[in-house]
Amino acid sequence: MGKALALLVGIKDEGSCMGAELDADNLRRILSPLGYRIQMIKSSQAISDNILDFMKNAASVLESGDIFIFYFSGHGGRQLNADYELSGKDETLYAFDRNIAGHELDDIWLKMKSGVRIVMIGDTCNFGMDYAHLRSTFRPRPFLPMSEDAASAMKAAMIHIGGCRNTIPAVGYESGGPFTAALCNAWHNGRFNGNYSDFHEKICERITSAHTPQYNEFGPLSEEFKNQRPFDIGFDAEECRVCLQGQSSPFIQTASP
Repeated sequence: MGKALALLVGIKDEGSCMGAELDADNLRRILSPLGYRIQMIKSSQAISDNILDFMKNAASVLESGDIFIFYFSGHGGRQLNADYELSGKDETLYAFDRNIAGHELDDIWLKMKSGVRIVMIGDTCNFGMDYAHLRSTFRPRPFLPMSEDAASAMKAAMIHIGGCRNTIPAVGYESGGPFTAALCNAWHNGRFNGNYSDFHEKICERITSAHTPQYNEFGPLSEEFKNQRPFDIGFDAEECRVCLQGQSSPFIQTASP
């Protein structure tokens, strides 16, 4: 059985991300019965070093056939960076202490080995209140998972599902983000039985706002990866659910909010 690691980040505020921690908890409820080793990082603990160090460690230990889930619920944005993009703006995720620039994630994706499967899920856009008053935001648009240069050089394969596609900013409530709620409803307590593209379509069917969740593929995706049931580690998912039924997963690592 291959290794299965998941990093679930939820950073709440009193504005449009009130339920971000709950979003991360709901992803844990999906992944824990499947046998993932899970790292939860919430709010004030979700500083950039904690997020990036876990991802760098994952890149160093994962091998062909392994899977890595990166889930982020919080704010995304764009910051001035004339040295990186011709536009002078760099895509960012808002960690608690600072912006994590898109090229920092690119560096990690490029370290992932051939045959590693990455699933990135983001309930975020680039609009909302800040955490440490260090943010500069520009017009709302979805966080882009990686640059074109990084995508063309990847050895690993990534499927990305994001909360919105258009210029309408993503929203969140105390009960969580509508995108993550739609994802959980589409999962239907593990009864969903299609592939990643089917999963995206089911999520879209459950979105009643103007948002359109996005689906992207990066790197050398195999047909096997694209056609797997979402989040499957590489063995029979039903067998996994039966063997873990009624047990707490020994792989979960939790962090206090």
